[in-house]
Amino acid sequence: MSVPERPAAGIEIDNVQPATQAGTVLGTFSVRLGGVTIHGCRLVDGKRGRFIGWPSRRKPDTDTWHPVVEVSDSLNQRVLAEVEPIFNVTRPAAEAPYDVPF
Repeated sequence: MSVPERPAAGIEIDNVQPATQAGTVLGTFSVRLGGVTIHGCRLVDGKRGRFIGWPSRRKPDTDTWHPVVEVSDSLNQRVLAEVEPIFNVTRPAAEAPYDVPF
């Protein structure tokens, strides 16, 4: 039986940790959706744009990764819209865009 998707009660971003090294992972954070908190989320700057790296675990003795949490595409986009501006502000100053004064 398919359950219709309901909008999340609210999205709260917490425990924001910008990356300390250059790379595709811009940082980590936690997401609170109603009464559920998901730790270990990552904002990733991939080849086709930014996306949320949800927590996952590697299957023992393989290189296969399995998601710990699965979210709908619409919820994924809502979380991305909430977290992107936070990381644009909290990224190290050396990586932040700036205006040249001349």
